[in-house]
Amino acid sequence: MLELENVSISYDNTACVKEVSFSVKRGEIFAVVGESGSGKTTLLRAVMGLLPETGRLTSGNICLNGEDLIKADPKRIRQIRGSEISLIFQSPVLTLDPLFRIKDAFTEVIRIHKSDISKKECLLKCFRSLEELGFTDPDTVMNSYPFELSGGMCQRISIGMAMVHDPGFLLADEPTSALDVNSQMKVMDSFIRLREEKNTGILFVTHNMGLAANMADHIAVMRSGRMVECAKAKELVDSPMHPYTKILIDSVPGLDGALPKVREETGKDELLSRKKVSESHWFLG
Repeated sequence: MLELENVSISYDNTACVKEVSFSVKRGEIFAVVGESGSGKTTLLRAVMGLLPETGRLTSGNICLNGEDLIKADPKRIRQIRGSEISLIFQSPVLTLDPLFRIKDAFTEVIRIHKSDISKKECLLKCFRSLEELGFTDPDTVMNSYPFELSGGMCQRISIGMAMVHDPGFLLADEPTSALDVNSQMKVMDSFIRLREEKNTGILFVTHNMGLAANMADHIAVMRSGRMVECAKAKELVDSPMHPYTKILIDSVPGLDGALPKVREETGKDELLSRKKVSESHWFLG
């Protein structure tokens, strides 16, 4: 569905992404993992055609459903954004305009691609989207401003706005990095639901190897702009080939084969099973 072939990107003639290639199928969750500055966000921006003025794609191809996004004209790119592919930015609070109620923000996003839709239909779409994302009181949320809601709620709303036109593919830039553990779980549950119910392809970038290992079907590891390893999630975690990948895995409790001990409220140490580590500690990686 999404294919990157030998993609290289520079800022002010300084290479920051070097010959990156991978592909993501429909209904697949694909994670790109790496430390800050490794080029993860730059890749997402290149796919969306949102590189800053100093950024330039120096080589390679980016295709969505067989269409070359590099050769597409600006009008076509505007049609694609939101309707065929959407991007969720890292900061949930900054994504939403503080002067707009949630329902007004949704209405604006909907009317960009459907200018003839009525306000009533917009509100109904907003309500249904919030329900699908697990909000128990959509009416209250719709009439709230972003600063009246938690970071996790704002991020889930951002997901709803990104999916309001049912694009087949979703990009997410560090979607949980600014959230507490409970909010992280709700956001990632939303991604899983999108994949299961709508067969949405999802590409997300993160520095959290634990998150990637438990969410993704495939993981690509980036370091200094290069992809050093790419494999199925289980294969990569169980048998990392690159030394840098092994370092990332070893830094996450429960992923390196040595199950961690944690002190519970009783004051006793308990050796956790790998399953329990996965359920309770993987967001902290």
